[in-house]
Amino acid sequence: MNSSGLEGLDEELELFISDVRSRERDHSARIVELEAEVRRRDEELKALETGLAASESSRLSAEQEACARLGSLRAELSERDAASSRLALKAEELSARITALGKELERERSASREKDVYIQTAKSAVKGRDAEFEKVWRMLEEARAETASWKARTAERDSRLEAAAGENKTLALEIRKLNNSLQQAALGFSQKLALVRREAPSAGVARSGEAPDAGVPGPESAVREASPDPLGLAAALARRVSGFAGALRERAESRLKAPRGKDLKEPLGAIIRGLAALQERMEAAASLSGPAPLRLEPVDLGKITGEALSSAASTPGLPSFEPKFSAPAGLPPLRADRARLREALGHVLVNAAEAMPGGGRISVEISRSRGGQVVSVADDGPGVDAGNLPSLFEPFFSTKPGKLGLGLTIARSIIKSHGGDIAIYGGPGRGTRAEIFIPEAPEKG
Repeated sequence: MNSSGLEGLDEELELFISDVRSRERDHSARIVELEAEVRRRDEELKALETGLAASESSRLSAEQEACARLGSLRAELSERDAASSRLALKAEELSARITALGKELERERSASREKDVYIQTAKSAVKGRDAEFEKVWRMLEEARAETASWKARTAERDSRLEAAAGENKTLALEIRKLNNSLQQAALGFSQKLALVRREAPSAGVARSGEAPDAGVPGPESAVREASPDPLGLAAALARRVSGFAGALRERAESRLKAPRGKDLKEPLGAIIRGLAALQERMEAAASLSGPAPLRLEPVDLGKITGEALSSAASTPGLPSFEPKFSAPAGLPPLRADRARLREALGHVLVNAAEAMPGGGRISVEISRSRGGQVVSVADDGPGVDAGNLPSLFEPFFSTKPGKLGLGLTIARSIIKSHGGDIAIYGGPGRGTRAEIFIPEAPEKG
């Protein structure tokens, strides 16, 4: 090989060695970098191992707490399961109780519906009669107010009549007499209305003391009356007032037709018109007194009495009492007006309950005696004062504030219309007993 060839080879070798050294330096720098990266990664790995160890410790602590909580929850769940079992048993008991109460409520509702039917029947039976009596009484009260007003106007009319009469003393004297008569009529009518309670005859007064042991009250054991019912009394009073008003009206009309009556046309005309209005009102009141006809049918006295007792025991506003009822089996039916007879029994029972404002017992017993049936109603109240016994059946008599005093009067009237009778026995401190007799063959008419 020549020298030029060797020189070229040496240059290439030097270039190769220079390149290798350059790469060695690059690789050394890269190694340094990699070693620094390895150290950094080692530090991160140590940090991760430390965090992982802490996390593992926390996880183990959490697992321990979770296990403890799970045990607590399992114990609580067991307790709740036991409580749920107890509640299920109670729910079954309550369901059975609710079913029983539902059946009892249905029975009570059925009984209540029956009571409502009975109450409606009784109300429809007494509605017309009570309305008639109230209308008559209202007319009488209006008439009393009108006559009282006439008394006040009469004084004014007297002065006007005297002024109109002037010097004619004879005519003035006749006018004064007419006005005096009108004043006396008005005063008399007011007094009759005020004394209507005392004028009414008694209606079935019993004597004070013990009742007979058995049988129906007779003349030897109780004083009885034959008083008209309240409508008859009011109608009789209305007819009397109407007749008196008619007589005064005729006198006033005759004075108006007299030769000098034209001077007194205005005052006499007012008197005549007032008397005509009063007479018309009283005639209308008298026309309402006709007795209502009975609707007779076969009825069970025991059933009617039991219904009346149940109705009185559940009447709102009435003092509560303990009812006791007994009736023999096989009682024959009576021919009676079911609604009217039940109304009469209701009045007697209400009167007995009102006699015991603090409560007590009402004993009702049915028996047979003298061709009829007897209903005995006894209460254990304070009894009846001897001074009140003669007035128990009088219209408008009552010792209870706010009461009209017609219950026993109406009861007596209904029982009498069936051919029966009623009497009351008792005395202070011994309670009161009412005995009602209904014949099995009621009297006609």
